[in-house]
Amino acid sequence: MYRDMSAETQADPITQYLMFKVALRSGQQGDAAECLESVCKRSGADASLLYACVVEAQRTADKLTAAAALLKVLERCGEPAIQEQVHVPALLRSAARLLLSELGRQGSAKDEVVGRIFELFEEAATQAKRLTQPSTHAATDPVFTIPELDWFSRNSYNLALQSCTTWPPQQTLRLLRSCLHFLDLYPPPSRDASPSEHEETKRRALRRMFCDFLCAALLVVLARAEEDEEMEGGTAGKGTQAAGVAANVQRQSYYSATRQHVHDFGRRWRQHHAGDEAAGGATNEKYATLLTWDLEAAAWMRDWEGLGAIVDECVVVQGADGDGMALDTMADVLLCANAPEATTMIILQKILSAHPVPASAKKNKRWIRCLFQLALLASNTDQDHDHDHDHDHGTVAIATAENLLDQALLLYQHPQPADDGEDSDDSDELEWLAATTFNRAVEFYCAADDDRLQEEEWQQQEEGEAEEKREEAKKKQQQQQQQQQQQQAEAEAKT
Repeated sequence: MYRDMSAETQADPITQYLMFKVALRSGQQGDAAECLESVCKRSGADASLLYACVVEAQRTADKLTAAAALLKVLERCGEPAIQEQVHVPALLRSAARLLLSELGRQGSAKDEVVGRIFELFEEAATQAKRLTQPSTHAATDPVFTIPELDWFSRNSYNLALQSCTTWPPQQTLRLLRSCLHFLDLYPPPSRDASPSEHEETKRRALRRMFCDFLCAALLVVLARAEEDEEMEGGTAGKGTQAAGVAANVQRQSYYSATRQHVHDFGRRWRQHHAGDEAAGGATNEKYATLLTWDLEAAAWMRDWEGLGAIVDECVVVQGADGDGMALDTMADVLLCANAPEATTMIILQKILSAHPVPASAKKNKRWIRCLFQLALLASNTDQDHDHDHDHDHGTVAIATAENLLDQALLLYQHPQPADDGEDSDDSDELEWLAATTFNRAVEFYCAADDDRLQEEEWQQQEEGEAEEKREEAKKKQQQQQQQQQQQQAEAEAKT
């Protein structure tokens, strides 16, 4: 019957709607999508046929097609005639509910559902930003009210939280960024806001902080994955260098975004939760973890001057009663980074001095050993190079090594129980420190003898040069005297 119709009748929106129903009931998804597209293009200023398509898709339990029909309505919301018939937040919520319910029981089409969910929340964030602009609702109430923003921000955050371990990081990041867009659209609290409103504002800030935490975690995962891929492709042959450059650029963007999320988290932590014992436990722990990632990103980006401030912030966050785990991680990251030796020594000393010694005596001994080795390596520059800067650097390194030996003596003279409750055996550590210190002292002694012998050789050389100069001066004086005597003799002979 449809083939017998004229082309004009076939293209009629009513005909396309009927064919949409037939395609749904016969399970022909491709034909249904084509009919839905035709209805959307030819239905004019009336959206009732599109809504009828939504109802029909729901009757046949085809929630994907129903959501697609709702999104077709959304595509036409820019037309004034359609805009008056549509409440955009309700339309988006309906489509989101359909897709979320389909997600739990979808089989082979799960990837398609997930992709549509991302697109829907991103479109919702775009529409929310558009409809909350002052020019959009100057004479009317805002279309995206606070309850609407609550619904979208909570659902996008909850979905990202549930799927962050099963979906690829890039997909979860899309949801979290949509959630951040919704959270940025909340109006600031008024001056006469009630205590409950202030508490709600605080809860939203906490949700925003958790979003920043998850985003930073996913970005660090992506940055490390880029490094792993680059290492695996190091022997791939042609194009490896270009691929390495591209990986570095991508990793740079990931680490830069990570640091921005850490900065945002810290700003809200200081504003809402610093010193708050009730909420401080959860936020302090997350902030300390974020700071370790910030140090990792700063080290990779070679921001050596910013490492000290990150460690100082971590010390403030953890407090005197912290377990020091974040500081341990920072020390490990720093030792793996290609930081200058002077920077490594300064930051490790800062970590060591701030670390809770009674709780981690064994770890402090390990950091002292690492610092001592670095100081000895740095002191080599004083022997290998004859420059003022290197001399000063080597002198500072030697002083640092001596200070570390004093700290090690205090730790070994007043031993602390090990973490597992058993007595720790420090004989190997003490033997290593004693042997290394003795060997280094012998090297310094020999170097001092070499310097003294060289000075004696220089002195002898200078004395020899001075004696030669004196002999030359004596010879010149004798020649002058002889010339004078000869001149006097010639003068007397003439007279």
